[in-house]
Order: sequence, then C-alpha cells, then structure tokens
Amino acid sequence: MHLHLMSCGPAGLARDLAALEQRYAALLSRTRREDVTSELVDLGWQLEECRVATFAQSLGVKGGASVAKANKALQRLGA
Repeated sequence: MHLHLMSCGPAGLARDLAALEQRYAALLSRTRREDVTSELVDLGWQLEECRVATFAQSLGVKGGASVAKANKALQRLGA
C-alpha cells in the first residue's frame, strides 16, 4: 500500500471503513440473490468486525478483521 493511501488515526480508519462499506453495498446491489457466495457473506461479517474494532475497541474482535483484509477480499470479489 502506498504511504499516501494509508490512513492515520481513528478518523482515517473510519473513512477507510466507510469507503469499503460503500464498495460492498455496490457489490451487493449488483449481485443477484442466487449468486451470493459464502465469501460475500463472510466479507459482510468481516466489515462488521472492522466496525467493532474501530469504534468499540474495548470489546475486541475474534477473527483478526482489518480494513486491509476487507479491502483485499473486495478486490478478489471484483469490487
């Protein structure tokens, strides 16, 4: 990842997460219900874990979710 693309601090993470959520929503909107894969569903949960990790850090997350991992998953899914 290029240094100028990396976000710093909670505000940067929140901005990155919002951008990922928009890409995920766009991907969902163009995916027919019968074409939804387990990878797509898992990505939704990963984004939810990223929200918890970003906004409720004291709760913690189980799967090691991160904005970077979610971004890679979206790229694999073509979003």
